[in-house]
Amino acid sequence: DTLYPVRSGSSELSDIEILYGSAEKLFLTGEVESSESYYDQVISSDTTLTEKLKAYKRKYEIGKLLSRDENHFADLRNTYLTLAEATSDTLNKKILNQLSILCLPARQEYLLAINEFDEIIQQNPNTEEAVYAEIDAVTTALLVEGNDSTLQKSNAGRYLVKGKENYLDKLSGIFNKNFGTNKEEEEREIIPTEYTLYQNYPNPFNPTTTIKYDIPNTGEVTVVIYDILGRRIKELVNTKQQAGRYEVNWDATKVASGVYIYQLRTNDYVNTKKMILLK
Repeated sequence: DTLYPVRSGSSELSDIEILYGSAEKLFLTGEVESSESYYDQVISSDTTLTEKLKAYKRKYEIGKLLSRDENHFADLRNTYLTLAEATSDTLNKKILNQLSILCLPARQEYLLAINEFDEIIQQNPNTEEAVYAEIDAVTTALLVEGNDSTLQKSNAGRYLVKGKENYLDKLSGIFNKNFGTNKEEEEREIIPTEYTLYQNYPNPFNPTTTIKYDIPNTGEVTVVIYDILGRRIKELVNTKQQAGRYEVNWDATKVASGVYIYQLRTNDYVNTKKMILLK
């Protein structure tokens, strides 16, 4: 068997991947403040904005977890808005704009945040972006003190939330309206239309991780773990599977830290991805 088919390829970890690996290990194990310097190194590197986005998102999350002051979130918001203005990538612009709005509730500017979420909803009707903005608006409304008087008198009064039970009812209504399906639709959705091997999660991991993949046609399926030198470490799947979506767990308790390769092979499809075990 060939570990690295032409269509999938392989390479050593880049400097950015190494930085992210160190940062994510610290962040996910609760050493949030220590992880920040690694995310800062990613941000100050000469890599692309797309590769930096996760680091920028973590900066917001770290600020929330460490209860940073309003000035911190004011600076973050300005950074996000500046980056959004400078990029021509539509997706990156939307992500940065959303992060900039999330900084407002952190500064207790709830009504301004709700109005900005509402603007997204009005400008992007019947889109996922509008759905998630509506969820954010309702969630922010829950934080407004005295919302019966403050929020109800504003243009964003339709997002008024009266307690946690009402909040949960509103979320349920949003999900049912936008994601509710009947049984026939659900059956169609569980059959994938193309082969897909997803990135494992969590990644980096210790000691277990989950690998998901989609199979649009019935066939013999193997999922195998290799080390970075191409040595076969573990066979997770070797059986005939019907078309569908699958996931398999790998417990790496007995192997050393390092970079590993997982490979999906079925019918005429082969793909591989890298993952990092950090102990």
